[in-house]
Amino acid sequence: MMKLMAALVLVLAVPAADHIDGVQGGQVRSPDRAWTISAPAIDAGDAAVSTVAWLRGPGVPQRRLMRFERAIDVIWTRGAPKVLLVERTTHFSRIRAFTLGPRERGAEERVEEDIEAALRGQAPRLGTIENRRMAFGSLGVVPCVLVEESGLPPGREAGSFVSRAHAFRIELRQGRAVPIPECPGASLD
Repeated sequence: MMKLMAALVLVLAVPAADHIDGVQGGQVRSPDRAWTISAPAIDAGDAAVSTVAWLRGPGVPQRRLMRFERAIDVIWTRGAPKVLLVERTTHFSRIRAFTLGPRERGAEERVEEDIEAALRGQAPRLGTIENRRMAFGSLGVVPCVLVEESGLPPGREAGSFVSRAHAFRIELRQGRAVPIPECPGASLD
């Protein structure tokens, strides 16, 4: 019974993600229904093959957030007026944090840069990065992410990929990603 209760607490702590497909477009609303992230469908005649995610809510008629190609996951956070947008392509994921409001507040958001810098310094070294996957978990109300990169070793043009992974706590108020030993609730299996 205790294991079941612990599993339920962990599932409820993991941030829920909504999805917007770039080809079809769509919108998702925040749990309190005050905020909306939307994106129009990709124009079939557009050579850029991308679309833009927009934010609407109290005092914000329409604010451009980011351009994306295939899809984004929208993760509504608790404990800070932020939303995480995770761009997903066939082989790659990128994360951005945005303030729920008319403009960004506080320090410049550097979540993606922090993740890339920490992974660059970790073994094994990669000559190419062919794939990056992300899975989210939670440390109470603070979101965390498990990131795995894979690619070829330096100097190799073919062969088997090697991979490296690390967990990060997303510091929403500072717009940073801080390395941590593990991310409870996150699994890349």
